[in-house]
Amino acid sequence: MDALNHLMMTNLLTNLLFLIVGLGYGVTFVLMKEILAGLSFGHNGASLYEWQLVASNLYRSDSLRRSL
Repeated sequence: MDALNHLMMTNLLTNLLFLIVGLGYGVTFVLMKEILAGLSFGHNGASLYEWQLVASNLYRSDSLRRSL
């Protein structure tokens, strides 16, 4: 039972780590989008950001599904 509890904790911590990394990437992409928009390259920046947002949401929902 203790081993199972340890496994659950490790899984929770791993998911938390992925969430932190995902948020970090999200912030980075927002900043990149702002910079690209500033350089009159806004359309490609926005579409790249939207694609990354979709990908991160899919990945996050998949990791949540695996943890349940």
